[in-house]
Amino acid sequence: MHATSEHYQEPERIEDRQRITAALDHLIDHGVMVEPILIVDPAPGHRAELCAGLRQRGRQHIVVATPLEAIDALQKAWPNAVVIASSLTQTSARELARFLGESRPDLHILIA
Repeated sequence: MHATSEHYQEPERIEDRQRITAALDHLIDHGVMVEPILIVDPAPGHRAELCAGLRQRGRQHIVVATPLEAIDALQKAWPNAVVIASSLTQTSARELARFLGESRPDLHILIA
């Protein structure tokens, strides 16, 4: 991750969805609290695939389809990590990541 301001860091981009769960596991193995994990993906099939992997690992997660739902979930559920699909259509994944990261600098953000 590359720092772009004093508090916000550019999110890591991971192409392989199975590597996302591995990256989250890596954070957890190193003592980083990432649960609950917020999943933001407009594609039902992709959401289901990622959620299945998280369920198999016993990970708590919240699933939303749109950036607005993600912002709402950020305020209500207080997730510690966010996985954002690069295929967002209402806004870019990077724009959403920047907004969420600036709102919560402690948030771990991955773009898939």
